[in-house]
Amino acid sequence: MVDLYILDGTTPKRIYDEYAWNKWHEANSNVVAREKVGDMLVATGFLGFNLERYGGPPRLFSSLILDRGKRCYGKNSATWDEAVACHDRAVEMAENGLIGLALLKHGPG
Repeated sequence: MVDLYILDGTTPKRIYDEYAWNKWHEANSNVVAREKVGDMLVATGFLGFNLERYGGPPRLFSSLILDRGKRCYGKNSATWDEAVACHDRAVEMAENGLIGLALLKHGPG
């Protein structure tokens, strides 16, 4: 079974009732931060389930950069504060041209 979580403010809280988990996600936004940088979308959200598979702390948040709808960067984090920091780094990478489909295809410069 997958470990399920909801947020109590910005603090993840493990929950054992799948129905209550679904109801929480229907009633609450999972968006931590979201912004456009040129053609790219930088989005960070609370997933509500653990992405960690190797025994570390639960990875409950995911930050992505999408360039014209295609994923070109992703980073998972355990806490709200880490998720905000990952989002800020992803925005900086996008703003400085350090990520994107063109970079992945052709390399820097």
